[in-house]
Amino acid sequence: MTGFNPRVWPLPRPEFDPAAIAAVQAEPGRPPTFSEREMYEAIWQRHTNRDPFTAELISASVREALEQAARFEFTTMRMLSSGEAATVLDMAAQASTELANDIDHRIELQRWIATNSSGDGIPADALPSRPSREPGPVRGDLSAASPAAIRPTADYEKFPQLAVLTTGSDEPADWIRAGQALQRVLLTATALGLSASFLYQSIELRDMRGEAAPAWPWQENPQMVIRFGYGKQSPGAPRRPLDDVLTRAAAAGHR
Repeated sequence: MTGFNPRVWPLPRPEFDPAAIAAVQAEPGRPPTFSEREMYEAIWQRHTNRDPFTAELISASVREALEQAARFEFTTMRMLSSGEAATVLDMAAQASTELANDIDHRIELQRWIATNSSGDGIPADALPSRPSREPGPVRGDLSAASPAAIRPTADYEKFPQLAVLTTGSDEPADWIRAGQALQRVLLTATALGLSASFLYQSIELRDMRGEAAPAWPWQENPQMVIRFGYGKQSPGAPRRPLDDVLTRAAAAGHR
């Protein structure tokens, strides 16, 4: 495994294109550290886990490792208190209902759920179970978009352990930082034996509705809400071949 130094920078706003918000250039770099090798190995084990987690609490040392992983990419991740988590669960449930009633949103989700495609999408067995009580710590709009996929009812954890990943502002450069931080946080969690899923309905609704959507109740710019916990290994979703998602360009005699 040879090292390389990825240089990533956002494209200026006048050139902003939803299909390309950053330029990435790989250059020769130092050999990977032990921590980087560990995260590389975690890539093959990491899958979103939408099933119930146990009631086991995340230790202070594991929390610090996750927060440090976010800080490495110049973002902030903080664990929510039980009261804050309850507020976010209510917000997520309300956003799920509104998103589920949005025809365009539901049609888009249907293209990615239980498609039986070997290339991408969420397989039916990777969809969340139906929570035995509401609000549940899962995306209700996923189930609403796939009524034919019969899922069992399950008891989810009573007190979900939620974290919010935030950035200093909400510009394209922040989106890049948030994406890099999310990658590092999730791989760190996997290496530490944690599972994770996402509750970003309220953030997605904000992107769709703008100021008409309910405001985030704290003074920060949320980019992702993550649910952490310990659970059984979840089924993996298919991965696209690298050449389907990476455009290779030759320039000045090198790639």
